[in-house]
Amino acid sequence: MKRYTRRPYRFLPAFFLLVAVATSAFTGLPPASWVAAQEPIPSAIEIFKANLAAETPILNPFQVRAQFEMDGNQMADVTFGWSGGATASFRAKLPFMPGFGEIAGAIRPSGFALIKFGPTTQIVAPLVPYSRILELLPRVFNRELLAELITSQEPAVRLQGEVEIQGRRAYVLEWQPTLETLLDTFKSIFVKLTSDEAFQAFLTESGVPLDEIAAGLDDEAWQQELAKAVAETDGFFTVYRHYVDAIDYVTLGYESYTPDSPEFDKMLELLAPQVELEDITIGADGHIQQLVWRIRIEMSPKEIADLVAALEETAADGQEVENFSSGKDDEKTEDVAEDEDQVTGAGTNGAVQEPADDQAQDSQDTKEQAIANGKAAEEQPIADGEAIAFSLDMKVVLSRAGQSVLPTEVSGLVKVDPAAFMEAVSSFEGTGQLPVPLGLEDGFDDSLTPSSEEALEPEEHTFRLTLQWDTTKGADPELVENTQLKSAERSWQQALEAIEAEDWEAAVAPLARLTRQIPTFVQAHFYLSNAYIETGEIWAAIGELEQVIMLQPNDWIALNNLAYLYVDQDIDPERGLELALAAYDLLPDSAPAFVTDTLGWAYYKNGDLEAASWYLEDALVLLANENGAGMYEPEEYAVHAAELHYHLAAVYATREMYDQAKEHVEAALEHNPDLEAARELLAEVNEALAEATAESEPSA
Repeated sequence: MKRYTRRPYRFLPAFFLLVAVATSAFTGLPPASWVAAQEPIPSAIEIFKANLAAETPILNPFQVRAQFEMDGNQMADVTFGWSGGATASFRAKLPFMPGFGEIAGAIRPSGFALIKFGPTTQIVAPLVPYSRILELLPRVFNRELLAELITSQEPAVRLQGEVEIQGRRAYVLEWQPTLETLLDTFKSIFVKLTSDEAFQAFLTESGVPLDEIAAGLDDEAWQQELAKAVAETDGFFTVYRHYVDAIDYVTLGYESYTPDSPEFDKMLELLAPQVELEDITIGADGHIQQLVWRIRIEMSPKEIADLVAALEETAADGQEVENFSSGKDDEKTEDVAEDEDQVTGAGTNGAVQEPADDQAQDSQDTKEQAIANGKAAEEQPIADGEAIAFSLDMKVVLSRAGQSVLPTEVSGLVKVDPAAFMEAVSSFEGTGQLPVPLGLEDGFDDSLTPSSEEALEPEEHTFRLTLQWDTTKGADPELVENTQLKSAERSWQQALEAIEAEDWEAAVAPLARLTRQIPTFVQAHFYLSNAYIETGEIWAAIGELEQVIMLQPNDWIALNNLAYLYVDQDIDPERGLELALAAYDLLPDSAPAFVTDTLGWAYYKNGDLEAASWYLEDALVLLANENGAGMYEPEEYAVHAAELHYHLAAVYATREMYDQAKEHVEAALEHNPDLEAARELLAEVNEALAEATAESEPSA
């Protein structure tokens, strides 16, 4: 059986660009004929931006209907809509799941979501407890930030020239991320996001040290250390070559190589599918109407085994990768490392520069030869009669949708031979190169091997995915404007406004509505418990906190608060101690002062005075350290300090250590003169000290 060999280029639509960048799996031949760039032409970064705009639907609202078939049977019919930020919807029919009917859902910028199963409607609370994060999503996913990120890549993107592909002029871009460009990108993100006052306030309140991060990004010593570490890592930065149509700015080809690690490239040859631009349809206006790509993969058992060996070899630090190229040429790929100054590129005005001298041209030739070597090796045919463990023959069609060219059909045939797969895996049994799956410690079942009379039969399946794009629509308004969804959102907003104003009475009603609408909304139950505590409804607060720990058993804050109520109100001290220990154990090395205080107070209420003294004294030290680190406002610190000193005073008074008790109770009143319990305790301590003094005096 022969491999397909009709591959003038190794190409990849930009729709799959992120996958390609992540895997660096696409390598191939250089352009067949270079031509001089025509003037005037845009700069490299302008081409990069235009290409992204032409092939990336997230830049604008859209709606897409996806229909998926397997072996001629409809498996799914899904319509997805996006209106920007965190506003999206979907409707899905899944015939292979009888009884479900239509499933639909939507999410709004607040993070509240709607899920519909047939006639049943359910509101889902934000996936994270901090709604402000979700409120910031529209600020993160926006065109301005995207443009900022693209612009930050300008030093890494070079315009190398032009090439003709099936009668179309194409710009040749090379993009190699470097340490500098990665840092610049991070700086751009940081500056852009922190320039938003709401986002900056959120990060500051969350304890993110913005000033330290900003200073660190400009720290030359740190950058030099990072550069040194990167320089010692072979294959860290891959070069990506991108062919962009000179009229419509859509992708006509893509390939990559790693200058400093030919071994890394050689390994990826085993992963790389054969990707070919098969056809281009041009409209009467001269614009591209359709692109057809062909993607083919064939892997024999030996290739699978070689791939595992390659991954194993690459993982070994400093170990040279040996021959794992599935019977291909053992000759090493030439070293394609090149000096930055030798790479031909475009100036800031977009004019393509010619190579500076013969040495630069030699460097270019070396680079082209490296790519050619990799492709030539990969095109070696699989021997006739050799088993194929896995094969894929897939067609990807991209069609014009408004101003974009987007995927409209993905179809093909996939073949799998389980017995051949087992042959490849069995070759590693006992070698230590593959982890032994659970249950197979005693070896593979002989009934699953190719030698078994009941060997698994090869399978083949056809599939087809069609995509219908509508760039004039966004999220489904019937779903995103759902009455129940918006009602929950309004209740949450009212509750947050009341909490911000510390109007706890006003917060009770909207929070109670939310807990009825969304019984699993942990944050609503937690805030409602706080509101009940502040309004004196202790039993109601206990009920809400019990709900929280039932839904989220490891919520140490809820465990601590519930423990304190049971202990401090003398409702159930034993249960309180159990909960306090659970909260403390969840933070073995980092329990804050208020959690340690609760545990010490729980021990006191349960009669263990020695343990109580130990934990409360520890809490006092922790509180001082936390205050020194700026964790408290002055008024907040005074409340915590007064309560903690009062607890210690109560313990020492019970132990009849009245001098220590008086010291702590006076400190409590110094922090909070209105703490009535401390005043009462001080009177008791003074009385006890007076009695002790009287008893010690000799009688007249």
